[in-house]
Amino acid sequence: MELVLNPHDATVTLLEDWQLPRWTTRVDASSIQDACFRETSLWQSGGVACVGAAEHVWFLDLDTGVVRRHLDLKAIDASGFSEFGHFGQATLSDGTDLLIVLTYAHVIAVDATLSVRWIAREIAIDGITGADGCSPPDQLIVSAEMDPPGGWFRVVLDARNGRELERSPQFLPGYVGIYGSGPASET
Repeated sequence: MELVLNPHDATVTLLEDWQLPRWTTRVDASSIQDACFRETSLWQSGGVACVGAAEHVWFLDLDTGVVRRHLDLKAIDASGFSEFGHFGQATLSDGTDLLIVLTYAHVIAVDATLSVRWIAREIAIDGITGADGCSPPDQLIVSAEMDPPGGWFRVVLDARNGRELERSPQFLPGYVGIYGSGPASET
């Protein structure tokens, strides 16, 4: 299966074997077209196709394409830093699968019932990347930008509850800012 997002008409199509469409669904066009980041993900554990853009995450039923849940990121934080960034996934040591939604500032864990399990707030100032897997067990590792450009930190979260466990600098080459200096610039 492959998920295809067409930003021009805001359609999402799930293609099966031989590239045959199973379904096509339309989502909010202005959100898709105006978003800085837009991404799709197939999440078998939740039985959904996920679409993230702007202040929205849509969970579409894998069989029908019907919206099973809409996550309004602005309701989480009206400051504007809850714009969608990326998806990730994690499997806890007890076998629980989580979909991870990264915004500019927050990390959100969604369980297979499509309920928000936890929110780790204000992990970054201007973007979060990473969030794939749990290694070591029950720890989720993300990269959080605290002082753009280049002021990145490695942040370790407890994947069971979102509590921050550790934070350490991972500055880009040439970074000089409020947190210190990175390695010399690459030439």
